[in-house]
Amino acid sequence: MEDHAVLQLEHFVQNRHNGTVPLNDPMMVEESHYFWWKASIIFLDIFGLTFNGLGIDMIWHGVEVNHAVYFVILQDLCLAFVTTLASQIFNWFFWYDDLLWFRFYGLLAMLPFIFHNWAWASIAQLRCLNITNNDQWLELDQEKMRKRTTWITWFAFLGNVLASLAPLAFYFQFEFPENVCQTMVIITFSLMGVSFILAFTYYIQIFKFAKREQAEFEEALAAAQAAIQASHHTASENGTSINGGGSTFNNIFDDSEDDDLLDATESPSSKQESAVFSALKTMVLFGGAMIASAVILGYYEEHAWKYAMLSTMLCLLRNPGILMVCIFNFGPIRNTVTLYLDHIPEHLSCALCPCLGRYFPKVGKDDQRNIVEAAREDLEGAISPQNSKDSQPKIVGKRDSAVSPMGSSKSSFDELPVVQC
Repeated sequence: MEDHAVLQLEHFVQNRHNGTVPLNDPMMVEESHYFWWKASIIFLDIFGLTFNGLGIDMIWHGVEVNHAVYFVILQDLCLAFVTTLASQIFNWFFWYDDLLWFRFYGLLAMLPFIFHNWAWASIAQLRCLNITNNDQWLELDQEKMRKRTTWITWFAFLGNVLASLAPLAFYFQFEFPENVCQTMVIITFSLMGVSFILAFTYYIQIFKFAKREQAEFEEALAAAQAAIQASHHTASENGTSINGGGSTFNNIFDDSEDDDLLDATESPSSKQESAVFSALKTMVLFGGAMIASAVILGYYEEHAWKYAMLSTMLCLLRNPGILMVCIFNFGPIRNTVTLYLDHIPEHLSCALCPCLGRYFPKVGKDDQRNIVEAAREDLEGAISPQNSKDSQPKIVGKRDSAVSPMGSSKSSFDELPVVQC
């Protein structure tokens, strides 16, 4: 009897050490061993949901999402948002089983990580085609290009996931292979490595093309400077002078505040080289995370802290890592951030107005009545221009955009301003 109690205690201590205490264990404590670790991940996910949701809204309203590149980026962010929301909903069912909690969380967090790698390869192919063969890019049907890129990216992602789960099916059917976890890790990250090789190949092509363009640009610049110096020398011998020649040639590019445009000292090839280096830095970051994930999953034994480390790293990469990578690597998204943050109160109010009007219809009717009265006042002012401003009644809620211009000679419904909600 004492030996049985000792074995039961040793079994409980071993499960507590591994973080695999079953739910029906009578010796289970009330508080989880990794309570604060899991609570920290949940807090990071709540912040990530908010941050990622605003990023999706910003790209949807501020960037041309019909473009193939930005449509793939939008899907990447949406998948990260959906998997984060799913982990917040379903992980509560495994709260008292630390190992199962972190396993389930790591599985959901791994999905956007895999999709991001294949999306990055698709984006690299599109950018390579756009830069190295711009004439062919302009002749392509952008709608077909967007659909084809989307299908290829999703097929590659699903193929990677299904191939990773194939050893698990063989294990349950034929009990082969014995080291099923290591086999799944090898297949998963080997296929992800293929996406990295593809993306790296395309960016190397862009870099070589930029180098050739830079060499041609420097030759043209040297020839132009030599021609300017020769013209100055000829003019000085003839007793005349040429002013502003050098400065006019040096300012061949538009000096704008937009980060996507080139300044006076930067050529298109230099811009392409900087974009390639930025993309390669991102690939190094995600490649390092991929190698670290493979080492953690394949080397250490089955412990809760092993999956806790993996879940924390994937949590930070999913939110806000993917969105920050998109902001730093794509100028149109980066230039939209400041404008979106400046107008976020008005944007949120416009987004919430339909919901408030549904649950509080009285408020919506009052707003509509004010708009109708303002439009009627503009109509009367347009028909009877002899009325003075003092004789016109003051209507509460009248917008500045609803005021018709003074001194108009025509009076028709087409001239009435459009009231926007």
